[in-house]
Amino acid sequence: MVEQFLECLEFLHDHNITHRTRPWNYEWLERWTVRPVRYYLIDFGLSRELDLKDDPGFLGVWGQDKTVPEMSETIPANTFKVDVYHFGNVIKRLTKQYTGLKILKSLANKMTNPDPLKRLTAHEAMKAFQHRKSKWTARTMKRRVWRRTTPFIDRFMVKYRNFNAII
Repeated sequence: MVEQFLECLEFLHDHNITHRTRPWNYEWLERWTVRPVRYYLIDFGLSRELDLKDDPGFLGVWGQDKTVPEMSETIPANTFKVDVYHFGNVIKRLTKQYTGLKILKSLANKMTNPDPLKRLTAHEAMKAFQHRKSKWTARTMKRRVWRRTTPFIDRFMVKYRNFNAII
């Protein structure tokens, strides 16, 4: 899911489109019955396609995530870097709500660097993810991800009793 997410962000930025919001309210990792799962980024209400000659700077506070350090009513923020910050915050939130995602924390931290000049671009974030992924073992890739609130008995039933109901 994170890889698809980063692919989408990189694609948008390669085509001078800025998403301009954090797509957090969409429930991922919840329920699915068909594999492989394909995720889609939706809600382009605040998105903008920029002309190559345009400055990517925007004024104001926009989107669901109001924690972006450089958002200001007086100093333009690079909207592409704000997108990366938004998406990095989504990854941070996922690492807090699900087990087995600690391996993504350092990437999320680089994507949410308070200094936009030190923050990764979408392309750099994708490369960093791919680099990390190339070092993961098959066991790491197959590790089940659980919502932290999933009761132990449910985890036990799936792991040891081959209970295949969707939890």
